[in-house]
Amino acid sequence: MHVQRMTIPELEKPENARWLALLIDTEGAIGWKRKRERHIIRGRTYIYVYVVPYISVSMKEIESKRTVDTAAYLIGVSPATYETKAGEKIRTFTVDYGRAMATIHYVKPYLDKFKRMTILIQTLFKYHTFIPYERFKHAITMLFGKYLIAKQANQILLQMIEEEFKAFIRKVERITLEYLL
Repeated sequence: MHVQRMTIPELEKPENARWLALLIDTEGAIGWKRKRERHIIRGRTYIYVYVVPYISVSMKEIESKRTVDTAAYLIGVSPATYETKAGEKIRTFTVDYGRAMATIHYVKPYLDKFKRMTILIQTLFKYHTFIPYERFKHAITMLFGKYLIAKQANQILLQMIEEEFKAFIRKVERITLEYLL
């Protein structure tokens, strides 16, 4: 079943999509993320882990609060400020599946560093809104030889010549059809 993408009217304006693509290219990442939900049952802690496609943008708050807030507004989400272990404040936002895919759709023509990553994500999540973590991890391991985070995978994708990348995407399509459906 093919999932219909949400629309983001603010990003239908090319200048907004171009601006957000530049921000994502320079300060953020497009990829996958482990999302944890903690459930405590009878004094024991159980953690359920799964993977969703996401767009996460974070920069130092002092330098970029207005920039991150504007990007969050364009996508329609709420930003938050977190303090790192080193005491550095980070302004960030995370987007759910529908908005992430819609954002990828609108900004893809303007991306530079993450253009190939968007193609990989769109191919992996072509037929579903959710892939169980173990299946996703296994698919990434099948593609790259080991499980990688999105940033590591992106570096590998950027080093491929065009023919290698096209062959890689054919392999992704095959894995998506054979293993992830």
